[in-house]
Amino acid sequence: SNTSDIHKDCLFRDYPIFRNFSGGIYSYSSHCLKPDPIIFRKAIEEFSLVPQETLYVDDLEDNVRVASGAGFAAVRYDQAAHGAFLREARALGLTLPEG
Repeated sequence: SNTSDIHKDCLFRDYPIFRNFSGGIYSYSSHCLKPDPIIFRKAIEEFSLVPQETLYVDDLEDNVRVASGAGFAAVRYDQAAHGAFLREARALGLTLPEG
C-alpha cells in the first residue's frame, strides 16, 4: 500500500476488515510506491507468492496494469461498478458471494 506508518495504524484501528490480513508491503518501509514494479516484486518475494494464483485488487488502473504485467490476476475495483468487479473476479475463477 502507498501509505505511511501513521495512516496504516489508523486503517487497522478504524476499519476492522484490515484485521483479517497479516503482513503487508507498505511504501514507507519498502521505499517504493505503486505502480513501481519493484513493490510487486517485493510482495512476491516476502510472501512467496505465485502471482498467477494471487488476486490483486486496486482502484487505480495504473496499479492494476503493472500488477497484471507482474503476472498477478489483477482486477480494478470501482465502488460504482461493484457488479462488474464481481463478474470479472468470477471470470478469473473466484467463488464470491452474490451481491
